[in-house]
Parts: sequence; C-alpha cells; structure tokens
Amino acid sequence: MGGTKPRVIVHGIGHARAALGVAGSVAKGLVLESAAGGGAMWGGGAWAAMEKTLRAEFPDAEFLFVLDCADDWGTALAALRAGVTAIRVAGPESVRGKIRAIAQAQGARLVDPAGPVFDPIAAGTLDPDATPAAFRRWLAKHGG
Repeated sequence: MGGTKPRVIVHGIGHARAALGVAGSVAKGLVLESAAGGGAMWGGGAWAAMEKTLRAEFPDAEFLFVLDCADDWGTALAALRAGVTAIRVAGPESVRGKIRAIAQAQGARLVDPAGPVFDPIAAGTLDPDATPAAFRRWLAKHGG
C-alpha cells in the first residue's frame, strides 16, 4: 500500500478491535486515531490504557495509536505525561517543535495526518460488530 498506512478513527475500543482484526489479514500496519480533538474527550490516561489493552490483545499487530489534541497544547502535554505514545497537535511550528522534542524525549511521537481515513460512524457502522465488513470494503477501495 505504498508508504501510507490505513487510518481508522477510533470511537471506542470495539472499533479498534474490529479494525485490528481485519488489518492482521489485509493491511500491513495501521494508524488508529481519535476523532479530531479527541484528547479533550478521552484524556491521556484512558487513551494510554486503551492502547495497552489493545497491544496485549493483538501482540503481533503493527499499529500506531494517535490521540488528536487539536490545538490544545496542555492536553497534548498531559497526554504525553500519561504515557500516550503518539499525539497530533495543531498550531504554529514553533510550538509543535517544542512538543515534538518533549514527545521524542519520552519515546513518543508527534504525527501529522497522511492518507485516506476510515471513520466507522461516517460509514454507518456505529455497531463495532458491523465494522469489519465496512472496513474491508474501504480497504479494497483505498488500496489496502
């Protein structure tokens, strides 16, 4: 699939589990990310705990787990303190550069969106049980 990994919006652990279940057999690597500004809703502690759970359940899965903090730099820094491994934050590069340096010092990453994104809710799959079929269809259309 080139250099761009499939991106999936995570609205809850069920959607993440469904995407990881499909990705293991279809896609090489995956970017699971919160909705825009999801850092304010999830908080760093809950997001880090969800990632830990998913990594235990899918030990062989290759995925990046990104918490989108919008332009809330305080939320981004709190997320890093809570152990979040990848964040997205908007704002001037002067601020993003400082946050990037802090993230790197903690072994985390500051990432930018790249490539098409699958949103289970936008695809009409609020129910995580319906997500795998919809995600497979999306991957087929987007080169997964």
